[in-house]
Amino acid sequence: MNNTAAIHTRSREASGTVRQLVAERVAGLPAWVLLTQLFIGFGWLRAAAEKLIDPDWWTGGVIDAFVSTHYEGFLGWYQPFLDAVVTPAAPLIALVVVAAQLVAGMSLTTGRRLGLGLAVGMFLNLHFLAAGAVTPSAFYLLAQGALALWLAERSPTARSARALRVVSTVAMFLAGLSVPFISTVHPEHVIDDPAVMFAFGGVLATVACLLAHERATGSG
Repeated sequence: MNNTAAIHTRSREASGTVRQLVAERVAGLPAWVLLTQLFIGFGWLRAAAEKLIDPDWWTGGVIDAFVSTHYEGFLGWYQPFLDAVVTPAAPLIALVVVAAQLVAGMSLTTGRRLGLGLAVGMFLNLHFLAAGAVTPSAFYLLAQGALALWLAERSPTARSARALRVVSTVAMFLAGLSVPFISTVHPEHVIDDPAVMFAFGGVLATVACLLAHERATGSG
């Protein structure tokens, strides 16, 4: 009986701890924020798990194959980086990508160090997008960008205000840099053109960041 009672006590304590952790995780979060965090977070963890169990990923073979088959789809200004950094150091890049995906996934699913997780995730997606992987990178960028803007407006600080100014400047720079490389304006194909997505997304990101900055600093 004593053993049974002890087991029940530990079970209730464990259940209470789980409920407390869940309550802390969702406390004060709008439903759309929690849904987006978990969806993108588990997406990053799935991507990392896929690579962890793939031997070809660790040799750099997957990256080399992708580069060789998608070379013509890379953004023009991104190709020198691929040639000088990615291809020669494919195994190292493979390790960095998995580590970054794990950081982004754990951050978004747990809600801890969310700013770092969002920054890492968006950094990865920008590289994937420039390499021609428009889908799902563009949609991940949109979702993570929305979370980052929500975070900046929810907890405005001088640091977040500076970050918004920097991001708006970089976004506009990348948009302008990408315009000469646009290969199509056909409605059916623009979604597959990374230059179009950088140009269009960069303009939208600039406007959104400036608006969030104005609200966060109370200058509107």
